[in-house]
Formats: sequence, C-alpha cells, structure tokens
Amino acid sequence: MANLRSNKPSEDQRSTDLSCTAIGALVLLVGLLFQSPRVAAQTAPATLPDLKLSTSSYVSDIAVQDDGKVIIAGDFVSVNDVPRSKLARLNPNGSVDLTWNPKISGSVSSIAISGSNIYLGGVFSMLDEPGRVALARVSAVDGSTDKNWGPSVDGGVSVVAAIGADVYVGGYFRLISQLTRSNLAKLSATGIGEVDPEWGPEVNGSVQMLSVIGNDLFVSGDFTRIGG
Repeated sequence: MANLRSNKPSEDQRSTDLSCTAIGALVLLVGLLFQSPRVAAQTAPATLPDLKLSTSSYVSDIAVQDDGKVIIAGDFVSVNDVPRSKLARLNPNGSVDLTWNPKISGSVSSIAISGSNIYLGGVFSMLDEPGRVALARVSAVDGSTDKNWGPSVDGGVSVVAAIGADVYVGGYFRLISQLTRSNLAKLSATGIGEVDPEWGPEVNGSVQMLSVIGNDLFVSGDFTRIGG
C-alpha cells in the first residue's frame, strides 16, 4: 500500500470512510442475502435483512447516502423480484427505490457518493449515453447520466474516491481523456472532469483500492512501484 499527498487542504475535505458500525451492518446484510438460498424471494417492500437478490448473484460494492438510502452494485438482474440489472438503490426500510434505475451494460465495481452526484467505475457502458464507458456520473435524484462530466478511459476503472472538488480513479488504464496516466488519476468534479495536469504518479500495475484521509491518498493494488 502506498501513501500519496492529495494536495488538498484538509478543511475542504471530508473522510470517505464509513463508520465501523455501518460497515459491520452492511457486511452482515450481504452475508444474509447470499447465504440463505432456502428463503423464498420476496416482493417489495421488504424489511432488512430479508432482502433477496436474483439466484447466483453477488454484490461488488455498497455505498450509503446521507439520507440512509443504500446503493448496491454487482451481478444481478433483480432485487426483491423488482427488475434491476447490475445496479440498484434501496430505501432505508430495504425496499427497492422505484424512482432510481440507471441503465448500464457491463459491470460496476465501485460506487462513490458526493452530494447529489454518484460516481461509477467499472467495465460498462451507459445505455442512455453509449459513449460513456468505464467511468460515469449519475444523478442521485433520478439516476440519469451526466452528459457533461465524463472523462474517456482506455481501460477499466476498479475504484473511485470523490472528495469535494476532486475525483480520484484507479484501475488498469494508460490514458484518460487522451492524457497519459498509468492506472491512477486525479480529475476535477466540476465541468467536464478535466485531468489534473500537475498530479500523475506512475503506477506499474493495477490499482484496486483508494482511501483519502486528510491530505493523504492511500493506494493499494497489484503493483510494485508508484511515484515519479
């Protein structure tokens, strides 16, 4: 694991870490979802932890909004007998949020929430914006794809971390918006999502996890060298 400076004043940042209590609850929830195949699928609404995904499914990432709604990504085609492909949002009581349903083709490996914006990373394309692949921002209100923000990526995105005006992305790529970046990049959360020209550590392997704490960015993955 490597530690990099994010070049961002700590007072403008907030930690992306969930509390241990929230993480423990979510881990317990996922375990109950997939370790109880004998429980019949239920119809919405459901009360946690009796939520049921489609058979032989899994969850790859979970993110919790400030209002208590939970976004899940993974390999599934339904949640609680409600059609949802790869991505879904649950209300605090466990029922599927019927007002939010981004359309994607492929797989989402990372979710990052920042205010009214939800960042998605993975290997996918957005069906309502076919040119948007691997990295996208959707609305927390209705799930629509932001057609203005969208750096192009020539590979896959494994993890996204959004902190204030900065968005960090890691994965396995060589170019973002036609600029050379080796598996790790810092983008602007405003405008079209421009790549930070002053920040670009070289990573000689894939990046799989990111965590921002204060002015530090912690990076882990399948690499042996990171830096200039």
